[in-house]
Amino acid sequence: MKLTPKRHRADSAKAAVVAHQNAAQGPLEPPQYVTLPEPCRPFWQAIVTARARDLWTETDLVQAANLARVQHALQVADVGSDEHAKLTRLSMALARAIAV
Repeated sequence: MKLTPKRHRADSAKAAVVAHQNAAQGPLEPPQYVTLPEPCRPFWQAIVTARARDLWTETDLVQAANLARVQHALQVADVGSDEHAKLTRLSMALARAIAV
């Protein structure tokens, strides 16, 4: 059974405090043990800003780094190729896994 913390209403005072605290912390970075090449950084930023900072777990951040690498690889793969199709399916699976 998955135990998730109760989410507070987005228009509550507590949610506003959490949002300000999250914004003050700056951008999320991948875990230390994950290598993320510089060309993948724009994809990383787009992915991790898709949901609130306090909802990311370390495992989610690893998956987000993988998704960023896959999205970068999609940019250089020929559209319609088998590689592009495989990368697209992988990208969709990773996005579902981290709920972005």
